[in-house]
Amino acid sequence: MSYDLVMTIEIKKPENEDLRLKIIEDLNIININKEEFIENINFLASKLLGTPISLVTLIESDRQWVKSAIGIELQETPRNISFCTHTILDEKPMVINDALEDERFKNNPLVNGQLNNIRFYAGAQIKVKEVNLGALCLVDTKPREFAEDDERALELLAGFVSDYLESRLQNYELNKMLKEVKSESDEFTSEMAAKMCDKINNKLAVIAGVLEIMSKSKLPSDNESQYLNKSLSKVQGIAEDVKMLSTELTEFELVKK
Repeated sequence: MSYDLVMTIEIKKPENEDLRLKIIEDLNIININKEEFIENINFLASKLLGTPISLVTLIESDRQWVKSAIGIELQETPRNISFCTHTILDEKPMVINDALEDERFKNNPLVNGQLNNIRFYAGAQIKVKEVNLGALCLVDTKPREFAEDDERALELLAGFVSDYLESRLQNYELNKMLKEVKSESDEFTSEMAAKMCDKINNKLAVIAGVLEIMSKSKLPSDNESQYLNKSLSKVQGIAEDVKMLSTELTEFELVKK
């Protein structure tokens, strides 16, 4: 469908528009292959509620992306002529029994034959974190009635899609959190460990200085002096190892940055 065919129609956007678009971006499901769960729910909606067309849509900044389509070959429509862009403004399903009798849609190119001949529409909100992202909608080219039980069934099916997307977002956020934890862990093992080594080395230097002074003192016996010299040698060796480790960790941190 060409954007050139679209007349300029003003649309109202939700107050949480920025958050909506951020969640859709985080879900990372735009322009990807069909997903079996969503396809199955969409199929059930069409068959159980008896409409020839059923769609799962997500409303982006300037277009309606069709995540799943039953009964029609359709990937997207401009946002300003989509029915679902109206659905996301409310919390209850939107039902249009005859679009030609609705002032909002009678001149819409999806209704008046320019692009399609939609007469009936019923859409229930798909939401994540209580934010309306799009809709599960039923479409027919003939006017029809929609019972209260049908509306309730549509809401339940849309809720299944919402739960699926909610789980998907939770997985995304969990993976992001794990990456942040890993990043913090890497930072600790390099930068923080280097600082800890420096502190340990400083303390060892103090101990080594005390041992050296004691070993040269006339106070200790020969055995004690020998023992102090051995202790001093070990402390100095440890200090040298710690200093080397600190240098290696600092160099690693610089390379990582």
